[in-house]
Amino acid sequence: MRSDLLRLTPTGILLIVLLVACALWLVKVQRWQSPRAQLPPADSLPEEVGPADRGLQTDLHRLAPTVRVLLRASNHPLEPDSEGYPGTVRVVQQGERWLRICALDLDAYVAQVVTGELPESWDLEVKRAQAVAARSYVLSERHPDRVYDIRASALAQNFRREVTDPEALQAAADTRGVVLRQDGEVIKAFYHATCGGSTVSPREFWGMVRPRWSAVSCDHCAGSPLYRWSYEADLAELGGHMGRDVTDLWVETADATGRAGRVAVETVDGLEVMTGEEFRAAVGFTRIRSTGFQLTLADGVARFDGFGSGHGVGMCQWGARGMTQEGIDWKTILRHYYPRIAIETIY
Repeated sequence: MRSDLLRLTPTGILLIVLLVACALWLVKVQRWQSPRAQLPPADSLPEEVGPADRGLQTDLHRLAPTVRVLLRASNHPLEPDSEGYPGTVRVVQQGERWLRICALDLDAYVAQVVTGELPESWDLEVKRAQAVAARSYVLSERHPDRVYDIRASALAQNFRREVTDPEALQAAADTRGVVLRQDGEVIKAFYHATCGGSTVSPREFWGMVRPRWSAVSCDHCAGSPLYRWSYEADLAELGGHMGRDVTDLWVETADATGRAGRVAVETVDGLEVMTGEEFRAAVGFTRIRSTGFQLTLADGVARFDGFGSGHGVGMCQWGARGMTQEGIDWKTILRHYYPRIAIETIY
């Protein structure tokens, strides 16, 4: 082979450069036209979440996990009915059930819960503490094998369709990504309205191994209208609420704080023993405000003298409010009601 065939001329070099540039351009065009690039854009959140400034809403809509909230379940077909919700509402059929589910940004969801859980007049600092508890609770509920993460129910978290409190958005933004964790896991951060003087641990109340934190005293919730309460009903009325013909009842066991562990109810069909929470559910949560009560029965009339509202586990909302009125910040509030639980930012 002649050696001058291997010698490149300036014209040859220019030709090679042009060929390489052409090849790179073709690769780039092919990448732009790939099937992945032609996928439709993901569902976007609406511009408006509630009555707050646009800059704050933009902060809330940054890359955060998505929450799937079960709005309604029915045995009959449902319409999406997405009006007013800050996310994408779809109807999913699961077996013979129809589920209406709203998928929305996690921090938008947190703002909805803060609006539903706390009065607008309360301090921003207690709303920040509530935002962290709500975010932790819903993240602990997420499960990849379910089509939804959490129900829109007061028995889970009080999720509202619209954010009517601008400070709820502020609280979600100020605590963005902040959760309560133990052993590397986000905890189910239980909370309730009023403890009445002392909280109770998850282990004492439900027998839960995790999360682990101890009961704490609380002298900040005395301003709650349900710090102390009473309820009276004769056995016929009580039985009507419970759907049973009640002839007698008594508290069988109680814990150190005075909360009823087991309640015995004698009916015409026999003796029934239920937990304090089951008894509350049977009579009505708005009648028996907590399991913290003393029961007296005289002349066929049952009287309940009680304290607090809710299960008493975790953060006492009225207690948190009392702490903020004393100038205590949201992190100190969380450390008080969730002792030995880490406050961490995860996104």
